[in-house]
Amino acid sequence: MLLPTGAQSPKNAIKFPDGSTKTFASQDEVIDAFKAILAGETDGSYRVTIHGNTMSARLQGQRAEITADGKTMRGTRTEILFHMDQAQSQGQVTACKANLRNLATALKMWSDEHEGAYPDSLSVLAPNYVKYVPQCPANRRDTYSQTYHKTGPGAFRINCQAGHNKLGLPPGYPGWTSEQGMIEKP
Repeated sequence: MLLPTGAQSPKNAIKFPDGSTKTFASQDEVIDAFKAILAGETDGSYRVTIHGNTMSARLQGQRAEITADGKTMRGTRTEILFHMDQAQSQGQVTACKANLRNLATALKMWSDEHEGAYPDSLSVLAPNYVKYVPQCPANRRDTYSQTYHKTGPGAFRINCQAGHNKLGLPPGYPGWTSEQGMIEKP
């Protein structure tokens, strides 16, 4: 599919062997769609764009070859799918930790303006301290509000309730306390 002159390439898209292109709203959606292609049996050459970065994929039978940034990974579809799944899961945990860090910063700012006290709920942080209470990227919903607790005068605890099971993290991890900071694992 040719783009009009001056048009930008989509940030998240898959170009199929027949030349058609499908765009996606988020990088998770395009990754999930490509993982479904890998899990299937359709052969051909694909161009996958994730957050503006493009990789090429050649699928033939059970074999797959992925090239990105001049590096090529070859293996079975199952092997490639496993590595993509692990990379996606690690990225989600990293984003989850960033959400916790941002919420902790917002809570501290709120506390500084309220004589060292913390709010009863995360919802009071929006929109002045955070734009909105974020969603955990692992399951695309707010998993933080239900675990936020004031643990004493001037102290709090907040956890991700999603559970990042593919990386061995049970629900409640990662987490953050005002006393310890980030708590990565049990």
